[in-house]
Amino acid sequence: MMRLLLVFFMLSFLSSPVFSEEGHEEKGHSHEEGDSHGEENEEEGSASNVGEDKGVIEASRSKGFKLTPESVKHLGIKTIDSKKEGQSFTLPKSALVSVKRERFVYTFNNGFYKAVEVVVAKASSTQITVTSEHDPISGQVVTEGVHFLRNIEVDIFSGDEGGHHH
Repeated sequence: MMRLLLVFFMLSFLSSPVFSEEGHEEKGHSHEEGDSHGEENEEEGSASNVGEDKGVIEASRSKGFKLTPESVKHLGIKTIDSKKEGQSFTLPKSALVSVKRERFVYTFNNGFYKAVEVVVAKASSTQITVTSEHDPISGQVVTEGVHFLRNIEVDIFSGDEGGHHH
């Protein structure tokens, strides 16, 4: 009997408007046919999460995003100079971000943080050696706070990268 009640409770909970597409509407935001969900402003971050009064003061898909000095301090973001060894870079293992099958590091150039996809050529318990075929690794590389940067990036550019994100 207890199992039956638990199943009934779970079904009624999951069918509530919070979890169903039918009732999925927010104040000032509804899903209608043809809703582009961020595609109209493909280059720049959304106005609601980027600005002088926000933690992210500028965002561009090509350059990356800028954070306020307070945000950098609060998130504990640390960088080191990138040191190239031929086509490879040896970095602390903490610099690597892994999402599904993708591996990347965050670079810091001219005030902008940007994810650069990498291939891990070698790894030890404390260091990794990476290469990048698409974007150059230059300037500085973020060694601490990389997961905060990943969350910020997904939030800013959620129309493409994060799928259906709010």
